[in-house]
Amino acid sequence: MVNLITMGGYDKELEMNIVLSGHTIGYLEEAYIFDEKVANRAVFEHQCTRWIAAQWQFLTGCFRRGMADGLNGRTTGVLKIVQALVLPKVLLLGLLTACTALGLLMNSQIMPGGAVSGPVLYAAPLALLLTLGVSLLVSVPGCLWKQLTVRELFLIPVLMLSFARAMFNMRKAFKWFMHTPHTNTVPTAK
Repeated sequence: MVNLITMGGYDKELEMNIVLSGHTIGYLEEAYIFDEKVANRAVFEHQCTRWIAAQWQFLTGCFRRGMADGLNGRTTGVLKIVQALVLPKVLLLGLLTACTALGLLMNSQIMPGGAVSGPVLYAAPLALLLTLGVSLLVSVPGCLWKQLTVRELFLIPVLMLSFARAMFNMRKAFKWFMHTPHTNTVPTAK
């Protein structure tokens, strides 16, 4: 029996326990995962709150164990911690966009002492933003490109705002499990 400390992200903690116990986790390319993506903004924000809180709980609860794994010469626990440190893609996209815009604004201003800030203020976040953008574009399967409309592109800033609000509401998720209501049923195999 494994005692889990993470309330909403038990899957990450369970994965860490499996890895630290010396087992490997495989990738099954032929597996189909039926997971409903919520369409309601309030439900999405609720779900993001749970995800972000779970990520924080996982990091604070498993950080020592992951680092101890690294000090013992094994990298799997450390890699799981590094994986958990990466921000959600939508949040990272928003943060890099804001940093690029801020860098461009600061670059056009004269700094105290008469010095003009260098292009590094916007070049680094811009390079990271472009790299993230290209990686996101490349990762979209061809069948989904046909379904993409301008409406979905305009939803990106809305999703960024929802993630930002979710960060400020994550304390709620520490108190109780925030269930995501589902509207569709999963098709059964015949």
